[in-house]
Order: sequence, then C-alpha cells, then structure tokens
Amino acid sequence: HYPCKEKQDLYKKYREQGYNAQDANRMANDELKQRRRNNSSGSNGPNITVDSYYNMSHDPNVSGQAHHLSQDAAFSDVIPHSEGLCVELSGNAFYEVGSAHYNAHNSMENFWNSYRRGGDLYGQRPTIGQYNQALYNSLKSAGLSNANAAYAVRQAYSQQSSYGLKNTSFVPRIPGRINQRK
Repeated sequence: HYPCKEKQDLYKKYREQGYNAQDANRMANDELKQRRRNNSSGSNGPNITVDSYYNMSHDPNVSGQAHHLSQDAAFSDVIPHSEGLCVELSGNAFYEVGSAHYNAHNSMENFWNSYRRGGDLYGQRPTIGQYNQALYNSLKSAGLSNANAAYAVRQAYSQQSSYGLKNTSFVPRIPGRINQRK
C-alpha cells in the first residue's frame, strides 16, 4: 500500500459523498490512522459492529442499546425500522444523562433544533450530507473514535444510497423532540 494513494482514494470517496474538503481530509486522515493502529495490533479494520436493528436487538452479546445511524424518526418512511443499521451504545437515550446513547441523541437534538419551530432553519430540511456530518459529530459525542465514527457513517450512507438517497437528497422527515431528562 502507498499511504499517499490510499489517502487520495479516501479523500475522493468522502468528497463524492458530499463532504467539504476540510471534513473529507480530516476523515481520510482519521481512517488512515485507525487502519495503521489496527494493522499494528493484528486487526483488519474498525473495531465497531454495524448491523441491522433486527440483528442487534436479537443478539444476546449486545449489552447496550441498538442506536439507529439513520435515525428512525427521520428515515422510517424510506428505511424500514428493522433493517436500519445500528451501532451498540451504552445507556438509555432518554434518561441516563452522560451515557454514550444519551450523548449521541443530545448531539442530534441540537442539530435538529435548528430545523424545528423557533430554529434558524425552520421550514427547511437538511440534506443527507448535512445529516451524516451531524451523525459523525454525534457518534464522536458518544465516545467513538474518529475512525469508528467515520466507518459507521460510511455504512449508514451506503444503506441510505441503496434506498435511493444521495448526499444532496433531503432527509425524509424532521423528527419531533425526544425531551431528554436534563
């Protein structure tokens, strides 16, 4: 492998997914760093599982909650609930303040609030690319490494695009507030 070519390919992939140059460069660097760490530890890839909600919710080895990457309340008109890709996050999204799952949803709530009544972008819907950037940030808020968050977002985008959604498409629906405990 030639790291320069590998980085160029990753950068190009992220740009094609709609990320701006700065984010694409950062995500490519993060993924390369994670690959190097994985290769030096004998691992071949990210150390996070991304699977359907159905599989994760029925897996006895999953001790946390299955967290939809394409938030069910926003995407369920397009991606069936049970097929939506998830990662395992610890804690309850509504009342376990400070848990990984709570933090991920709190980050997404801040993103969605701009598009809800009273927000600066009320009446508009974000693009898939904007959503996926917010998803990346929310996974980082949950404690995922840059590389694992980037891997999860790539998997989410792959599923979104398989259902006909592109980075320039609009998110199907703005979800209502989840009213997390403070």
